[in-house]
Amino acid sequence: MNPLRSVSLLALASLALSAHAAFTLTLSDPVRTAAPGDALSFAGILTNTGPDAVYLQGALFLAPGLNLDPSPYNDNHPALLNAGESYTGAFFNVNVPATAVPGSYGGGFSVLGGASSDPFDPFTTTASDGFTVVVNPVPEPATLAALGLGAGALLRRRKRA
Repeated sequence: MNPLRSVSLLALASLALSAHAAFTLTLSDPVRTAAPGDALSFAGILTNTGPDAVYLQGALFLAPGLNLDPSPYNDNHPALLNAGESYTGAFFNVNVPATAVPGSYGGGFSVLGGASSDPFDPFTTTASDGFTVVVNPVPEPATLAALGLGAGALLRRRKRA
């Protein structure tokens, strides 16, 4: 068989598989607020919206400036989702470095799936969702002390009146 024709047939077969394999990932609370040093857990639902089973083959993630731990998903996800089935649970943890500069940090999490349970077979479909972590500054101790003194003075003044 002509090698070019073999590659073309393989590409068409892959497209046919991806047309049938479809699933979605929706994070339940994709925008979160944290302080430097905080740890957050992100949960959601992964649903097979296609007519065929999808074998869950792995996960990819991107979170510049944050430390992402995919073990909640890796340790708990089912091997496959049949048509119409869902997996609900924790997908990943984000650890905000203690040295994180206040600001907005974006990231993404993707689940890879395919028509086979063989991890060496190429995945044919992905389900992805993005998330944002807004890192707020932590007030320094002197600022907290000044706020406490101010609140105490207001309470004292209110008692006199």
